[in-house]
Amino acid sequence: LNPKGISPHITLAVIDYNFIILELVLPLTIHHMNKSAEGNNADRENANIVALIKPQFEAGKENVGKGGVVRDQKVHRSVLQETLSTARNLGLVTRGVTVSPLLGPAGNVEFLVWWQQDPSPVGDFQNDLLTTNIRAMIEQTLAAAHALRQGAG
Repeated sequence: LNPKGISPHITLAVIDYNFIILELVLPLTIHHMNKSAEGNNADRENANIVALIKPQFEAGKENVGKGGVVRDQKVHRSVLQETLSTARNLGLVTRGVTVSPLLGPAGNVEFLVWWQQDPSPVGDFQNDLLTTNIRAMIEQTLAAAHALRQGAG
């Protein structure tokens, strides 16, 4: 990300990426959003990120099947848990996660997530009070994802 040409007040970032992991993209996104909100706590507290989570890039080569497709629900679960945990440790609260209604070009299931910056101190995902709700969201999302995948062939 290059800060030149970025609006002085960023309250929404939308991330759709290829061949990189969100763990590398999120800190830069948050940095630029925070920098744009310097002196304006309302902007910082209302900052939202919507991202497409792509298991084929997040899972690691050993978990990606033939043709670059991730089919294993356990891998999807792990990717979602790790990505949401990383986001939490960066000061983001997961407000929603769902399956993308469109499969990726090779037939990959992908996920949409909505994060909001949390003005409170960063907490550990595993000990977060929202963990139970987030785990329930993950399970609902995985059920929808695999129903979508089965319907696609």
